[in-house]
Formats: sequence, structure tokens, C-alpha cells
Amino acid sequence: MAKLDRLPARLELGGLALGKGRKNAADPLICLCNRVPLSAIQAAMDGGADTLAKLFDDTFAGCGPCGGSCQPELQKLLYEHQLSKQQPQEP
Repeated sequence: MAKLDRLPARLELGGLALGKGRKNAADPLICLCNRVPLSAIQAAMDGGADTLAKLFDDTFAGCGPCGGSCQPELQKLLYEHQLSKQQPQEP
């Protein structure tokens, strides 16, 4: 069995860098268990995910082995996204 200290400090998955030294530090991980960044959450919401269940289905965020410790943050993001859609756009 490999020791954890021998694992790479960074893992590339589909162009997304995970772990230490992520490519885009401005795109924080919202769900640490499933490595879901803010950009994936925003894309899911822009695509119509308007509930926690839809975010789970689209991104796997909020349903990790921790029991969903990021769910309050996901709720906040959903709320803010819904508010931004309701506010009139400035010309």
C-alpha cells in the first residue's frame, strides 16, 4: 500500500487541477469532498439548477462523505443567484 506522502501534490482531472497548487486560485473549491469548484456551481445554476437536489445531480456538490458540510454555502449561493436574476438590469 502506497504511503500518502508519496501521492502527487496535484492531480489533473479533465483540465481541472485539484489539490495543492490548483491552476485557478480565484475559483475556490466549494465542496472539498467531491472537489467541486465555484465555477461548476455557477455553471449549474446558470443551466437551471435552482435547488440543492439539482446542484447535487449536476455537480455532486454537497453529498460527500462529510455529510454535506458545504450545504449552507450552497444554499447561500443559490439564494444569491436567485436574487441576482430578480433584480432589474441597469441599462
